[in-house]
Amino acid sequence: MYKIEKLINKLCFSLNMKEASMIFWEKAQEVIKEMEAFAGNEPQLKEFRKVAGQLLFYAGISAIEKVLSQKMSIYVIGDHKKRGKAIADNLHLFKNGEKIKRYYYILTESEFDYRRKVAYKGENGSKFALLKEFAELCLREIGWTG
Repeated sequence: MYKIEKLINKLCFSLNMKEASMIFWEKAQEVIKEMEAFAGNEPQLKEFRKVAGQLLFYAGISAIEKVLSQKMSIYVIGDHKKRGKAIADNLHLFKNGEKIKRYYYILTESEFDYRRKVAYKGENGSKFALLKEFAELCLREIGWTG
């Protein structure tokens, strides 16, 4: 009985991560659409980029955790550094593992830390585009077709 209960809990949690990814993605798209109304108003656009950036990042993270949950409890991951190691150690679980690892590194490592630059400072340019590409790449890993 215990093994079945554990399996059901794992399956339910796994499904929830996929749903969470899609919710984050959909909300990010709503914010991005709202941004269009503020074209040319950089202070306002920065605020929208902060919100959309966080939503896009966590859409990707939830998808990554869905994939990683096939092998481990994602509760043991704990932080971005440990998650990066888990990605690197489990590239075989991903269709595009090397690319996800590279994007993740650029988004989270201190020398680049694009996520922080977008999500906390509202920076634009290639940083925001990279964050969106990361989310799309990760969502494809769990069956999203865009």
